[in-house]
Amino acid sequence: MRRLTLLAGGLVAGAATWASAQCTTADEANTARKSVKKATKCNDKLLRSGPTATCSTLPPPACSGSLTTDAIALAYGPNNPPTGAARTLSDQRRCQKQIGKGVGR
Repeated sequence: MRRLTLLAGGLVAGAATWASAQCTTADEANTARKSVKKATKCNDKLLRSGPTATCSTLPPPACSGSLTTDAIALAYGPNNPPTGAARTLSDQRRCQKQIGKGVGR
């Protein structure tokens, strides 16, 4: 049991040394936030209008790694990006919009 505890503790301690600060400036954090917000607005527009709609996106800063794209993928699931319009599903679109806003915040 002690060996397992020591092994687990060693792995956790080792993982902590690999972690480093990412977006540390206000500009980087704002760019990451804007990137997520633009992506959610774009996905909401695609849900409303269909895949032929166009929208502008902002690439996330390098410091965020895959955080912003992963967050959007988690919020929209298999509908990231939406492949068809959900015009008749207004309740579901409103719900999805709120989930996207929550991820953006």
